[in-house]
Amino acid sequence: MNNKNINLNRSDLEIYLKKRFPTLSTNQIKSALDEIFDSIVYAVAKGERVEIRNFGVFSAKKISPRKFVNPKTKEVSYLSETTTLHFKPSKNLVSEGWELISAIKQKNFDIFLDLKLHDIPNTVSKTIEKIADFGVNMTTIHLTGGENMIDAACQASKDIKVLGVSVLTSLSNDDILKIASITLEEKFKNLIALANNSDLDGIVCSPQELTTLKDFQKLKVVPGIRNKPSNDDQVRVLSASDAYNSGADFIVVGRPITQAFNPTEALKDFL
Repeated sequence: MNNKNINLNRSDLEIYLKKRFPTLSTNQIKSALDEIFDSIVYAVAKGERVEIRNFGVFSAKKISPRKFVNPKTKEVSYLSETTTLHFKPSKNLVSEGWELISAIKQKNFDIFLDLKLHDIPNTVSKTIEKIADFGVNMTTIHLTGGENMIDAACQASKDIKVLGVSVLTSLSNDDILKIASITLEEKFKNLIALANNSDLDGIVCSPQELTTLKDFQKLKVVPGIRNKPSNDDQVRVLSASDAYNSGADFIVVGRPITQAFNPTEALKDFL
C-alpha cells in the first residue's frame, strides 16, 4: 500500500483525539488543533519543513502554472503558479488510521477508501483482504496495474466494491503523450477496455470523459469537480451538475469543501 494515499482530514483527527483523550471536550480539541495548525502553516509559509515525530512531515509544494479550458465555452484561462501545504503521514499514523476507519464505520457511515492501489497482484490482494475486515464499502486500484492485478483485487474483494482508476484528473493530453507516447483519448479507451473485461464494479474517471461512456454499464465515480475555476492541480474538470447530467453515479469533492472558509456552507453548493 502506498502510504501517501491514506486520506486523513481534520474531522477524522478530531474523532481520533476524542477517542484517545475522552476527558477533553470537543471545543478543547478544536482549539488545540487550531493553534497547532496555525503554527505549522506559519512555519511552512516561511519556507520551513515541519516534522512531528510519529505523525508526519509538513512542507510547501509548488504547483506550476496551468491552462484551464471551460468545457462548455472553450474559453481559455491561465492559472498562475501557487503553493500548497503538503503532508506526508508517518508509518505510525497510517497504521493507526485503521482505528479511525472503525470509528467512522461505527457511526453507520459508508466508507469510500480511495487507496489507488498499484502494486504486484499479491500485495494488492493482501491489502484488499485487510480493508475488508473494517467494513469498507468501496476502494480503488489503478487500471494501469494490469489484468492480473485487477483480477487479484476482484478475487479478494468480498463485499467491497472495487473501482479502477483510469487517467488522473491532474493529467493533460500533453502529460500522457510524454508518459505513454499515445493520446489521452487512446490511453483512456485502452483502460476502459480492461475495466469492461474484468469483474470490477466500476471506474474512476474525469467528468470530461463521461460522454464517451454512454454504453458503460458499471459504476462511474467522478473526481475533478469544480463549480468554478480553481488555482490547483486539477486539469480535466466539470461542475457537479454537469457531471451528474453527463452520467456520473457518484462525485468526489475534496478541497472545494475541506479548504473552504465555511465547509458546511460550501457543501451545499454540491448537493
